[in-house]
Amino acid sequence: LRDRVANNVVPRILTNSPQTNNQPLVSMVYSALLPYYAKMGLEIWEYQGPESLHAKAFRIDGSSVGIGSFNGDAISFFRNTESGILVINPEFGKKVGEAFENNLFSNAKLVAKEGKVLREGIGGCRGYIRRLIAPILEGHL
Repeated sequence: LRDRVANNVVPRILTNSPQTNNQPLVSMVYSALLPYYAKMGLEIWEYQGPESLHAKAFRIDGSSVGIGSFNGDAISFFRNTESGILVINPEFGKKVGEAFENNLFSNAKLVAKEGKVLREGIGGCRGYIRRLIAPILEGHL
């Protein structure tokens, strides 16, 4: 993602909002990390519901689309049975992009753009979690 930002491409990420995420600890960590994601130059949108998003999907360069259940964490990689598919097809990529724009992003709220967080975190743990995680992230963002 950093390479994309360095080449003037703004990665757009759609994730659950704290209200649609059924994992409070994950929401707290995500909220604590939101300033770091913004600093990287990511554009982050939060899905507003009514349900939560479970599928993981991405589109790269308009033509490569990945869809699956893989969470991108150690548990999904080593323990859970997760799957996904990668389709490299410009026509399919265009249709998926249109579906994102017309359906998902229409029910989402922009929360980070151009290095700025546009909403506050959740709960009083935000600062504590940020202090715990910040030393790990230094030099990696």
